[in-house]
Amino acid sequence: MTSTGLQRALRQLKRFTFASLVLPMFWADAAYAQAKLRLTDTALGPISIVAGANGATQTIEAYNVGAGSLALTFASNATWLAASVGATRPCQVAVQFSACLPINVALNTASFARGVYTGAITVRDPNAIDAPQTISVTVQIGGGIPDTIFLYTPPNGGSDTATFATNSVLTTNATTASGGNWLTIAYEGQGSFRFVQPYRITGRHIAGMPEGTYNGTIQLGGSAFPADNKSVQTRLVVTSQPIAFADPASIVTKVRQSSEPTVVNVGVGNRGSGTLTLASVASTMTNGTGWLSAALSTTFAGGAITLTPGALTPGTYRGRVSFTNNSINTPTLTIPVEMEVVASPTPTISFGGIVNNSTFPSGPSLGVGTIASLYGEFLGEGLSSTTGAPLATTLGGVRVLIMAQPLPSTLFHPGRSIFKCPLKPPVAMPLFR
Repeated sequence: MTSTGLQRALRQLKRFTFASLVLPMFWADAAYAQAKLRLTDTALGPISIVAGANGATQTIEAYNVGAGSLALTFASNATWLAASVGATRPCQVAVQFSACLPINVALNTASFARGVYTGAITVRDPNAIDAPQTISVTVQIGGGIPDTIFLYTPPNGGSDTATFATNSVLTTNATTASGGNWLTIAYEGQGSFRFVQPYRITGRHIAGMPEGTYNGTIQLGGSAFPADNKSVQTRLVVTSQPIAFADPASIVTKVRQSSEPTVVNVGVGNRGSGTLTLASVASTMTNGTGWLSAALSTTFAGGAITLTPGALTPGTYRGRVSFTNNSINTPTLTIPVEMEVVASPTPTISFGGIVNNSTFPSGPSLGVGTIASLYGEFLGEGLSSTTGAPLATTLGGVRVLIMAQPLPSTLFHPGRSIFKCPLKPPVAMPLFR
């Protein structure tokens, strides 16, 4: 047998051995005959829409890689976003499958002012494996390209960037009126089949460039969306003053109605020179009252953001938190906040949400003794952790089981559990994707 043939035979033997070990799991589980939900995409946009108009209906295909059939329902966290399912048809995107269900996504945006809006649709099927799944939707009313861009860098050879996305490939030209050749624009080429075209504008400090403001222009053309064909005035500010940024730059969370407050720490950093000073932090709510508050931290540069669902009715609540500071780029550094309140949530493992805790790949099986992470929603309440041996199989009132065998856990919080796979058969665990 050739070396290639031997390797092929070993791979086949390995697959057979693996199947022999895990098939009893399927036979012991009624899920063996269940449908398995797949979506051709889980993100739509950014989609550019003319101000004063509704967006064109978008379509994603759903298909079944299991047994039985799919019975899809939908929930939206935004009033302008709705989904419906069409009749079974030949697959147009997932062409390797013969039958798909089109999910039609309506964008009711006619009343929106210019800006960027996000929403999410949850696709459910109570009898399907790998459900629910979430489709995120982003629209940019009037287009996503700003008229003016300011970039900030210290006089140390650093750089600053700005990004935007269009729905057409553009012709681009970058020119500068002062300071030398400091301005570039690059097509990043990471768009999905939805033809989202990402671009990155970069301004860099050139050796010998003194502090000051330098002018440049990005000329854009060739877009099927007329508002994208424009000149973008670009300014590079070289400064020895503080340049502030926030981490995270936004807060999005989903909570149970009447649950305990959720606290998110936001750090404010300085990528410039000098000393960054935070004077105050304030919160503003777009809808709802009393659910958002903020306080400056005494232990780190930033603040603690508290989200309190209380008795708020189920729905999505939006607001912002603003840090007043002495930076040159954002003297009022604003963090958008979104809190979705759910009345009676069901503990859910995220699609593809069981991964190796060190490499975080999606899809492979976990071997004996693997330390793994399980990601999901509403897995329990509070934060719990342990380091003592032997590790507990119940942590924070939550257990992870394989074939009714509880697994040792090291950490748990409402969206994540870290556990260790069993040291005896089953030797490997199939992960449904």
